[in-house]
Parts: sequence; structure tokens; C-alpha cells
Amino acid sequence: MSLQVTLSDGVNSREITAQVRALRWRIGMRAPYDVMAPAAECEVVLRNADGSASPALDEDGLLDPGVR
Repeated sequence: MSLQVTLSDGVNSREITAQVRALRWRIGMRAPYDVMAPAAECEVVLRNADGSASPALDEDGLLDPGVR
């Protein structure tokens, strides 16, 4: 399987596929007969030995918590 990961806010984008160590996500209903699905969740674990995935060094803000 091939997967490519790109962060984007509509103006800025950054390809981070080489840095991804793990991805976990949830989309949709949690249980049968739920009336409404909860907000989607995603956790991305990055390799950051060089510090390039540090929010403090990300001038575009693509790595800030809560960014869609």
C-alpha cells in the first residue's frame, strides 16, 4: 500500500510522507444506531530528529495543534 501525507491550509502546503512514523484516525459513527457521528480525529506521529516538524519552527502554522 502506498500513502502520501501532505499538510495544507488551502494556501500553504508541506509534504511530510518521509517523516511519518504512524497514523491513526477515526471517521464516522462509533456505534451502531448512533444519531450523529463525533468529530473526526487524527493522530500523526512524525520523526523529528532534525527539528523540522517542531511547531515553534513552522512559520506557516501547519503543525499547530487543532489545524485542520
